[in-house]
Amino acid sequence: MSDAWVASWLEAFGEQLDPLILQFHRNHEVVGACVLVRRLAWRKVVPVRRWHLNCAGESDLDDTAIEYNRLLSLPGFERDVAEALQGWLGRSTWDELMLDAVDDLPFTIDGMRAQETTRPSYFVNLDTLRAQGASYDTALSSNTRQQVRRSLRLYEDATGPLTLTQPRTLSEATEFLDELADLHQRSWTDRGKPGVFASHRFQRFHARLIQRLFDAGGIQLLRISSGTTTIGVLYSFLHEGRICFYQSGFAYQAGNRAKPGLVSHYLAVTHYLTTRPDISQYDFLAGDAQYKRSLAKEQRTLRWFSVQRPTLRMRALWALRARRGELTGVAPGEPLPSTDA
Repeated sequence: MSDAWVASWLEAFGEQLDPLILQFHRNHEVVGACVLVRRLAWRKVVPVRRWHLNCAGESDLDDTAIEYNRLLSLPGFERDVAEALQGWLGRSTWDELMLDAVDDLPFTIDGMRAQETTRPSYFVNLDTLRAQGASYDTALSSNTRQQVRRSLRLYEDATGPLTLTQPRTLSEATEFLDELADLHQRSWTDRGKPGVFASHRFQRFHARLIQRLFDAGGIQLLRISSGTTTIGVLYSFLHEGRICFYQSGFAYQAGNRAKPGLVSHYLAVTHYLTTRPDISQYDFLAGDAQYKRSLAKEQRTLRWFSVQRPTLRMRALWALRARRGELTGVAPGEPLPSTDA
């Protein structure tokens, strides 16, 4: 929700998505704002008119993965802004409102349906470890510690001591991101998939974001090396004392005995724990991947909502779902997974 993120997103996607920016006023003072993106999505054979709240609605190949989303307002005006948005939506034409990665629905949805998806966001509480005088190892299971130590030995024996470096200038930060993108793309194309850095808009968005935030310390890029060989690059945001891990590129080896991801995150968490007392958490962001569960035990929950109006299009979709439910044993009207094209 920061100005840097929104401005960078508008520069990368604004011309393509043509979003609306709504301002909410009280006595000529702006007390709230949001971005709305309108897209047409095909659900089964039904074209659904969607609104997306804030910096969302990109194509799957361009997706910047918004998290910690909310309806922005000044303190004390949360309910007024939510009611004003609800009133505006009531006067506009739409079938489905997408609220990605929010804490909760901002307003009531009487007469509508809401489908909810939840995802955990695992994090390491660095402040707790410091208060206990504990190392990061104590927060890991014995199995994870064993995997990390074995990988550390394998790298040190094969190519040399492990080191962690950070870019000192904006130019170096750009080089780090380019290296990350190359490693990321290589691993995904080897699996027959395009990878997010195949998107020129995605690349442009992050180039703009780094230009805006690097000098202020909002961008954290770490290169993890064994000897002179890069084994991983991590890309995170620093926001309100919390590291938000966003993207990575790893140099995988044949046989996959050494685990570059585990090693990279282990060294990164240890680095922030021991050298940055101003950082309280290492947040892996949303997702239930095994490595996140292994490296962090605490979690919070983010919620994705699809709010659906009883329009002719949505009624047709509900009827199709009810029919599918009769055939598959799912109760009529029960939400089914999205089948977007």
